[in-house]
Amino acid sequence: KPVWYLGGELAESGVGVPDDELIDRAKRLITDLFPWVDLSGAQWGCFAIDRAEAKMADGSRPDGALFIAEDGYIAAWPTKLTLTPALADSVLAELAGNVTKKRSDGAHTLDALAQLLPKATLAKAHWDR
Repeated sequence: KPVWYLGGELAESGVGVPDDELIDRAKRLITDLFPWVDLSGAQWGCFAIDRAEAKMADGSRPDGALFIAEDGYIAAWPTKLTLTPALADSVLAELAGNVTKKRSDGAHTLDALAQLLPKATLAKAHWDR
């Protein structure tokens, strides 16, 4: 089933707002943006997520994706989902510095990265739980 996960300003301004009111806001937003979409059979729901962000010295939110590599672990904060690919590139570059297995052209291989880390399991999406 298709799922539209809405965040951004709707989520930011919806903190502490009752679910029924937030759903009404979401319906109005989708209707305004996509007036041709039939929402009559849509199911709606809300859930809260606690933000996990790097702490900035001035108390502001980070401008970009951040990670810290220290003592054999990497802690990563994409800050926004749109920054996740850039974060992945940065983390892979960090990991590549710790990999010894290389191809004949000197490039690090994904097989070598797989030796460093077990394959991650995928968590169930909130709406599939």
